[in-house]
Amino acid sequence: MISSIDPSSEQFLTDLGLTQAKGERAQRQLSSGLKFNDASDAPDQVSDILKLRADIQRNTQIGSNLQNVKTEVDAAEQAVQSAVQLVERARVLAAQGVNGTQTAESRLALAEEVRTLHQQLVSLSATQVGTSYVFGGDANQTAPYTLDTANPDVGGGVVQGNAAQATRQIEDPLGSSFGVDRTAQQIFDHQNPPGIPAADNVFAAVNQLRVALEADDTQGIQNAETALTQSGD
Repeated sequence: MISSIDPSSEQFLTDLGLTQAKGERAQRQLSSGLKFNDASDAPDQVSDILKLRADIQRNTQIGSNLQNVKTEVDAAEQAVQSAVQLVERARVLAAQGVNGTQTAESRLALAEEVRTLHQQLVSLSATQVGTSYVFGGDANQTAPYTLDTANPDVGGGVVQGNAAQATRQIEDPLGSSFGVDRTAQQIFDHQNPPGIPAADNVFAAVNQLRVALEADDTQGIQNAETALTQSGD
């Protein structure tokens, strides 16, 4: 069919259609707050837009993960600070215990306070955020330690609930990953070799002090004081 519209009028209608399309697109952008609403709005930029969207989703997830970890780390830091104070108190009691003016009876009273300190340390090792034990490593649904009621005077006076490692890694916005966990064994129950308390074992040092005080053992109290200094450090 031969068009009855002359070339200039046809160009005018074409330009008018383009102008109307631009106006409609501008209106959509204003109402939605988005520069592009459809792939056809910028076909040459689709791949960049999709990549940007994926980056936004990734960074949002990273931010959420970091916030969750921050809650756990804050709880862990508070627990460790409390543990340091308990160990310092145990050192004070050890210094009192070696004093020559102490009697067997007064040392028993000191031993009772040390027993309470030991119980509090075990409780701190089982610090939770929600249902997760922050020092539980990769087995964070199980309490890492409980008091040993069967053999309380042996070693650290505790029963290990799990020996899991802490291998969890968290990604930062730059793409690097870092570990965020420390286990209760690393902090409270350092062993070297496995199964034998190391010189800086917190549980063992505090428990050793209680046992020595109850036995009215001055040399044992002095040894415990040395162990407490190492574990506190």
